[in-house]
Amino acid sequence: MKQISSLLFLFLSLSCFSQNPRFVAEADIPGVRITRHDSFAGQDLYSYLDNHAGLFLEYGFKKAWVFDYSKENTKITFECYTMEDGASAFGIYSVSVNRCMYWNSYSAFSCATPYQIAVATGPFFINAVNNSGGQDGFGLCEQVVKMFLAANPQESWYAPPMAQEQRLSPFVNSLRYYDGSIGVSMGIPIWSDLFSNLQFNLFTINIQSASFAGVLGRIMFDDPGYLSIFLMRAGISGPSTQLTPVQTSPGIWRSWLKINDTKIVFLEGSSPSVKLDDYVPPMQSITW
Repeated sequence: MKQISSLLFLFLSLSCFSQNPRFVAEADIPGVRITRHDSFAGQDLYSYLDNHAGLFLEYGFKKAWVFDYSKENTKITFECYTMEDGASAFGIYSVSVNRCMYWNSYSAFSCATPYQIAVATGPFFINAVNNSGGQDGFGLCEQVVKMFLAANPQESWYAPPMAQEQRLSPFVNSLRYYDGSIGVSMGIPIWSDLFSNLQFNLFTINIQSASFAGVLGRIMFDDPGYLSIFLMRAGISGPSTQLTPVQTSPGIWRSWLKINDTKIVFLEGSSPSVKLDDYVPPMQSITW
């Protein structure tokens, strides 16, 4: 886990973002044919992703390229989405991966299953899909992803310091970033009502143990008024800082820590046995 954390938060800055990434061509891999090459910008993404395009636009989508590669009986789809910045690319990656078998094997943020390789690197979200199944399809996905990454090195992006806290390292692969209500409705639907019609961004980490299940979040609102509305909806609008968990509904305890007028740390859990200060470092020891 120490090695993963090092890759996750301390990887080196490489090169600046290019508007024209270099993609894998037929000549780069003997026997490969490109059977599709499309691109989409702005609202045109709806023609490719239908209703799912709204999520990408919420995260600051700019442009996408889609390639179908084939080699003998193997077929894969390679998607490259250019997002607003590194945080946006990580955000769409974080809500798009599930049940990863291999974490962070291709970049600081990557997830692999036999049927998919997903990567966030700089402002790019990369998604390679093994349409044929089988080891050959996964091998072609892996080859195309690695070649793309080598040809398009990117600037580093750093997660919030809170996420680098050593006590949270066992849960670091559950880190998620949300930049609006669509993402929250997909990733944490139980929180949808808390954030309805508010402007915010949110990082979350899932904390799991034998006796506790909870979500720790760092939330930044666009306006102090939104923070007040959130706290009222969450049922914890009392003291300016509430480190002691408060039961807000059956089986739900919540607590919070004020960082400034628009930023808080928020914990929701299944019992009062875990408190914010069990995981959150002292204010004076961290830049929030």
